[in-house]
Amino acid sequence: MTRLRFSLKFRLFTGLILTLLILNGCKSRDNTSDKVFKMDIRLNAYPDAELILNEVQPEAIVPLDTINTDVAGKALITIDNTEAGIYMVSVGKKRIIVLSVPGETAVFKADREDLTDLIVEGSVQNTNLQLYHSAFEVMRREVDSLSIYLDRSKDRADYPAVRDSVGMRYATIFDAQQKLTIDYLKSNLTSLGTLIALNQKSGPRPLLTVNDHFGLIMEIDSNLRKHHGNNIHVAYLHKNLAEQVARYKEANAMESRLQPGNPAPEIVMSGHEDENFRLSELKGKVVVLHFWASWLANYRRDFNTLHLIANRYGRYNFDMVSISFDNKRFQWMQAIQSDFMQWTQVCDLLYPSSPLQKLYAIGDNLPTYYIIDRNGLIQGRYNSADDVLIELKKMEW
Repeated sequence: MTRLRFSLKFRLFTGLILTLLILNGCKSRDNTSDKVFKMDIRLNAYPDAELILNEVQPEAIVPLDTINTDVAGKALITIDNTEAGIYMVSVGKKRIIVLSVPGETAVFKADREDLTDLIVEGSVQNTNLQLYHSAFEVMRREVDSLSIYLDRSKDRADYPAVRDSVGMRYATIFDAQQKLTIDYLKSNLTSLGTLIALNQKSGPRPLLTVNDHFGLIMEIDSNLRKHHGNNIHVAYLHKNLAEQVARYKEANAMESRLQPGNPAPEIVMSGHEDENFRLSELKGKVVVLHFWASWLANYRRDFNTLHLIANRYGRYNFDMVSISFDNKRFQWMQAIQSDFMQWTQVCDLLYPSSPLQKLYAIGDNLPTYYIIDRNGLIQGRYNSADDVLIELKKMEW
């Protein structure tokens, strides 16, 4: 049972706070017990302010207590716990995420109300997490600004150019956020901070997936279980990973069912003019399935070739179907109209949870192409429209 001692009076606080932001700091003080972890809080902008202490659990944030800072914005919270943990201190609308490390005193010092100048001293784990978070937040704010800018530009005549420019910048930020996260994870394999980093997203896209980063994620799981065998967070991660690995194996099995010569899985969805679409109704035709998304930085990379394919083979018993992984109808429709995509267009607007990602083993590998023969069988899978064109030229029409 976690025991809490406060330097000032407190009252019990109930309710859940569901937003996690990472701001932390620490400095060694009194290590008289290897079980004690102290939060030494010094927030100059928050004199006589109410702090709310929450314990971050795997599926909930549980409020524990409240405490008021003194006239200088100082407070001290002591946690007696043999296990490392994750806590959140709320002050106003700001959140401070803390990795409790038994035997350490973490000092959180800030002068500004927005806590953007929060500094960390003393605790290596909290220091590293803060450095990672600060760098990540700069890029996250730019992603948010790009999204707002794109939405506000929807009525501009040059919207396609704006969209392409935003997409290219977003791709650059995604790569930087992913590299930053991987570097942090590799350098902090035994820290509970890895649990926070593993769940980071860039916009709607997860930065890491079991499919693409299997080795690193399993290494983190192994190290955490070795150093924190009884920790509830580590146990929860291990359980989730077991489920994800099972899905990973299922996806591999699905890929085997997507080999040439096997029937193409059925696709049923709405088109851009709300018409019903069924892939099976195209049996008797050669079909090119084009999986893409309007938010991709390079989504127009293949469009000259796609127009060539549509014009060259449209007079034959042929159809091309572009299946978009979008979640904004306006953005999807704008791309169709501005790029004169006059072949079949469909989208379920469910990204990043579209069942087609699993059904056709797409993941985040966009664009991806399939050629379906006249019997509804998969002829092949391709990474570019140029490869598709090469295959179509080999066919007898």
